[in-house]
Amino acid sequence: MSVQTIANAARAPTRMSARARDRLLNVASPLALLLVWELCARLHLIDTRFFPAPSSVMATLIDMLRSGELVTSSLASPWGSTVRSGRCSTR
Repeated sequence: MSVQTIANAARAPTRMSARARDRLLNVASPLALLLVWELCARLHLIDTRFFPAPSSVMATLIDMLRSGELVTSSLASPWGSTVRSGRCSTR
């Protein structure tokens, strides 16, 4: 190989395969949506009574899991009753 070939090879742009690009978009798109949603909620551009910030939703979820309230309420719901009684179909 000549010096010119090595220099050109170093500058050659690497192209992302379609599969890799799709994977990146599959991860980046929801993350971008959550980031925009979080920023809009924190800047009061959206009504947080109807669209709370994702961080506050996660904090509430963690608090309810720690206290056991989420599990208790879920088991008291009609879905929880169905699961407990064994009438839940897997089809």
